[in-house]
Amino acid sequence: MTLSGAARRALNEVERRLRGQPRLDNPRSAKWVKEVEAWA
Repeated sequence: MTLSGAARRALNEVERRLRGQPRLDNPRSAKWVKEVEAWA
């Protein structure tokens, strides 16, 4: 499976944000992560 450059950057950004906090600590983060994982 290959990710587009944009999707890869988005995943990197999500991982960076999640590193310092609980994974699904708020609904906006949860929604964002679900969308990014759906692209992967």
